Amino acid sequence: MKRIVLVGGGHSHLHCVKKLKANKQPDIEWVLVSSSRYQYYSGMFSGFVEGLYEESDIRIDLLQLSKWVGIQFIELTISSIDPINNTLYSASGQTISFDYVSFDIGSLNIDPNIPNLANNSIAVKPNHLFPKHINDLRCSKHPVIVGGGASGIEMALSLLAWKKKHTPNDSEVTLVHSSPLLHSTGIRSSKIITQLAHKSGLNVVSKETVATVTKENLITQKGIRINYSHLIYLGGPQASPLFRNSSLPTDSHGFMLIKSTLQNIRYPHIFGAGDCISIESDLNIPKNGVTAVRQGPVLWKNLNRIVQKKDLLEYQPQKNYLALISIGNHHALLIYGTFATSGKWTWHAKNWIDRRFMNQFQT
Repeated sequence: MKRIVLVGGGHSHLHCVKKLKANKQPDIEWVLVSSSRYQYYSGMFSGFVEGLYEESDIRIDLLQLSKWVGIQFIELTISSIDPINNTLYSASGQTISFDYVSFDIGSLNIDPNIPNLANNSIAVKPNHLFPKHINDLRCSKHPVIVGGGASGIEMALSLLAWKKKHTPNDSEVTLVHSSPLLHSTGIRSSKIITQLAHKSGLNVVSKETVATVTKENLITQKGIRINYSHLIYLGGPQASPLFRNSSLPTDSHGFMLIKSTLQNIRYPHIFGAGDCISIESDLNIPKNGVTAVRQGPVLWKNLNRIVQKKDLLEYQPQKNYLALISIGNHHALLIYGTFATSGKWTWHAKNWIDRRFMNQFQT
C-alpha cells in the first residue's frame, strides 16, 4: 500500500479530499495534515471584516471533512522535509512517513526585508490566525493596511464600511501602496478602483514604499511617518521558509519550484499547488484562488496516476480569469481581462460563488 500525504488544506487539496469520498483506492492510504483544524477561506475575509459573514461561514472543519471522507487528519505544523527518506518532521519531533507528498500550504504576509514588520503587524496568513484579531481591528483608532493589490483594497474598504456603519464618528482607515492600485489587472480597473477608493473616504497614501516599522509608526523610503494603532501588511505573497530550510529547489523568492505536472523539479514524488509553489516554465502565473482551484483536478489525477505508473498530465494556466473584489456596502468590482465594472449585482455574484464553494465542504 502506498501512502499519500496532503500537507495543507488549500483549494487544490480540498478538491482531492472531496474526490476521495467516491474514489478511494484500496491500495492507497491518504492522510491530510494541517497546522489548524480549521481552514479559513480568505476570499470571504472582506465580508467577515465588514460583518456580512460569521466566523462559521468562512471556515471548513478539516477534521469533520476527513471523517466524512474516511481518511486520517493530523493537526500538525510541518517544519522540515526529508525527501530522501520520505519523512516529514514537526518542531515537536513528530514524524510522518510518506511515499508521495503534496504541499498546498498557501503563503505568508510578512515581508522579511522590512525591519520590525513581523513583530508589529496583524497576521492574515496563515489564515487561521486572522479571525482572533477581528475585534481589535474593528475598534482600532488608526488602522493602516499596506498593499495596493486585491487583498489590501478589500481589507481596507471592508473595514471602512464596517466602521462607517458602527462607529461613524471614528471611521478612519488608511491604505498605503507603492504602485497604482490593482496595477497588474490593467489601466481600466486601476482607474475605477482609485476613483472608488477616494469616493469612499478611504485615506490613500500613494507611491510610498515601507522601509521600516516602529511600534507606533511605519516609515517610508521617502522618510514619511504614518501613525497606526493596528497594522496589516498585504504587499504580496511571501514564501514559507519550509522549502528552503529543507533544501528543496525553490525560485528566487523561496516558493517551491515545480514542473507543469505539479511535481518538484528534483523530486518527482513531491508535489505542490496553490500559492506555495512556482512553476518553472511560467514563473508569472498569479498566486490566487483561481489558479489553485484550476490546479486541483490536475493534482488529483496525477497523484493517482503516479501510483498507477501512468503518464502524468500537465497543468495549463488560463490566460484570463474572472476576479471579483469586494469594495464594501454589498458592492464589488468585477474584472475579466481588460474589462472592469462595479456594482451591487457583482457583489451578489461573488457572494453566490463563495457560498457555493464553501457549501461543498461544510455540508
